[in-house]
Amino acid sequence: MLYNAALERNGAFNDEMKLKKLVNDRKEIVFFPITHLGTEMFYADVKNKIDSLKKKNYFFYYEKVIP
Repeated sequence: MLYNAALERNGAFNDEMKLKKLVNDRKEIVFFPITHLGTEMFYADVKNKIDSLKKKNYFFYYEKVIP
């Protein structure tokens, strides 16, 4: 039960991702707060948001981990 409470607190059971935006007079930066554990609906929502922003000509930068 404690494990599930920790997962819920960190958003592992969310079905939607809430974007974070930084805006100034020239640019807008959109952050995707991704968790590595999520529901199928969560990742479908992420895909839809990426597709929508790509259609608006946003650029994407990805985190890369090199072992």
